[in-house]
Amino acid sequence: MKLRHKVLGIAALLLAAFAARADLGDWIQHLPSPTQIEAALFRPVSAPAGAVEILRPAKEAQGELGKLIAAAPAESSLYALRARQDELALDASAAESDWKKQVELAPDKAAAELDLADFYARRLRPREELAALGNAAKAASPATERFTPANQQRSWRAFVRMLTVIQEHLLPADLASESYRGWIARYPREHEPYASYFDFLLAQKQFREAERLLADYRKAFPEDAVYPVEAAAALAGAQGTPEDALHVYEASFQPLWPPSLVKSYFDRLKARHGLRRFLEQARAQATQRPTDMNPAARLFYYYQQAGNLPAAQRALLDFRQRKESAKSPWTATELRTMAELFAGALNYDEAARNYYAMDAAPGADAGVQETALASLAQLLLDAPDAAIHFGSGDLSLYRDIGTMDRDPGYLNGVLSLLLNSTDPAYRYSAEDQASLPYFHRAKAAELIALFNTRFPKSARRPGLEMRLISAYSTYGENEGVVRAGKAFLSEFPQAEERTNVALLMADAYARTEQTNSEFAIYDDLLKELAAKAEGMPLGQAAAVENPTGDKPATPQTRSPQYAQVLDRYIARLVALKRLEDALTLYRREIDRNVDDPGLYERLAAFLEQNKMSADLEATYRKAMAQFPDSDW
Repeated sequence: MKLRHKVLGIAALLLAAFAARADLGDWIQHLPSPTQIEAALFRPVSAPAGAVEILRPAKEAQGELGKLIAAAPAESSLYALRARQDELALDASAAESDWKKQVELAPDKAAAELDLADFYARRLRPREELAALGNAAKAASPATERFTPANQQRSWRAFVRMLTVIQEHLLPADLASESYRGWIARYPREHEPYASYFDFLLAQKQFREAERLLADYRKAFPEDAVYPVEAAAALAGAQGTPEDALHVYEASFQPLWPPSLVKSYFDRLKARHGLRRFLEQARAQATQRPTDMNPAARLFYYYQQAGNLPAAQRALLDFRQRKESAKSPWTATELRTMAELFAGALNYDEAARNYYAMDAAPGADAGVQETALASLAQLLLDAPDAAIHFGSGDLSLYRDIGTMDRDPGYLNGVLSLLLNSTDPAYRYSAEDQASLPYFHRAKAAELIALFNTRFPKSARRPGLEMRLISAYSTYGENEGVVRAGKAFLSEFPQAEERTNVALLMADAYARTEQTNSEFAIYDDLLKELAAKAEGMPLGQAAAVENPTGDKPATPQTRSPQYAQVLDRYIARLVALKRLEDALTLYRREIDRNVDDPGLYERLAAFLEQNKMSADLEATYRKAMAQFPDSDW
């Protein structure tokens, strides 16, 4: 009985496909019905309890399906049905012919090529399987994959399968190279095809080709500071010795390397027992070039990676002392490096000092000043409890400005600009440690207002404003959240941070029991996010495969923000025991996004969880009518 139901499901899907065709003509009257397809695959036999239907032998089903094909010769799905019967009848030649005919006629040729590739896989014909997979891989993505991540798309999976086939059947390496190049050409902005091909070339000892690929990667991803260094080191090590790999890191070293690259470097040093030599070389370089930032940064990272933060900070303080003793002028780059390294060592006070000085450094253009001011404001918000003199109003740290000022009034003028408020020393000096977060927020708010005035077109503005609103929310300043949130939503209609800001406003309304205003936020967000997702905010609840297999697959949605808002809205309604309102919300969202199967799935789960069986049945029936998916 299950087999018969499955056949009927296939027939229903076929009819749905027929109905979706745009070129319907007189031949539609010849299309087979589900009953005809069932009759082609089943036949009645006598039994003691009466006539029953059994599957026809494959040879017999071939003939019956041939009759249906004669009536509708342009319908590709019928050839796929007969091809399966051909295989059951062990007629490989006929099966191959039918699978190829499906490719010729199918509206979705890439899907048909994958069916053909499956046939060749069953016949252990890897080269023909590769050819079919290649055709599918090069095809454009279907409309249904518009919001699908690249590594889940049909074309991507076809390329991965091609490489697996080549590996499993020990096919020539040039076939793998051709497949990798096709993968990169199809997805030129994705990192994984480049990295996989690079690893393959190293394994094959094709070093010259690996060098060319790495050059192509640098052009395609100029912003990536990590992978090119790691890959170049791996290449040098493969061509020579592990010491050659270390030389690549040493020659490429930058004081503001990303943390992952620093860790990679020191892991290699540790593996080669090179840490002591590194320390000795860094100390020698610091002695030879006392005002050079590079040796100081090397010493900082040595102690930081060893977990000795006081020693790491001492390396920076010693460098500052050497610079000032030599009366060597600071550059904006050096000051930014010092600020970010101190922040990485959790010394926010020194970080603030250097960000402040960076704004006034020689040659500091508008871009440098923008970075300095934004970083200083962000620091105050990210470290609300740190004893940062700048944020607390204690200006004793800056008393030496008069003695270090290279031009009369230069740094004092910058300080006045950054502390552009009414009598700030008096405002802060009377406050104790417990009030630091408040004054940090207050000073950060002033700096952000100053930043907005000086850099009104900066792309950093939305992020800074959101951090400030988040700080208001953390400390329960509900009026500040709502006031700043409304201004944000009005001023930044396209900002990525809009959803987070709106949800912070909703939290503020919830804390003050303004339920109607809270729910109005959710309503606006759902409408806005659904429109951005073109009426498909959730989509099919497909699972993403985990290649390591150590964790279960996780479902993906087209708009995670929409799902977040919907879940929060439903949870609030349930907490208030307003189940009917929750049901109304689901129905409204389905009416607004009628083609989104994910909403039906969530509604069905909600109804089942709350034991609303009558509504559950109606939901399934509506989904069955809306989607030709037999799962419903």
